[in-house]
Amino acid sequence: MPKPITKIEMVGTPVAGGEISFKVTPMEREKNPYLLWVANKLRDITGEIGSAQYLPVVYEVAGQPGEAGPFTLDMPAGYQGVAYVWRFPASEKALPGTLTAYLIA
Repeated sequence: MPKPITKIEMVGTPVAGGEISFKVTPMEREKNPYLLWVANKLRDITGEIGSAQYLPVVYEVAGQPGEAGPFTLDMPAGYQGVAYVWRFPASEKALPGTLTAYLIA
């Protein structure tokens, strides 16, 4: 039986100068989903971070998926984005199964 995990899904298209958000579905046993945040880091071809943004997950309806964003894609095309869900205050520790990568067009 697979372990229940928090899930992350991109909302929008990653285009230079645009914005994206992330839909977050917390695992059922998450004690306090209001402590969940999303980190979005943009790296150049050498792997150096050009931009890092951190936003909380906001829930419109309790018990339903929430959303973090919008995140501004303030780097040029070709930068790689990496986003993940983390539990406050451990911003550098991604929750299992929440790491998602994308390329800015």
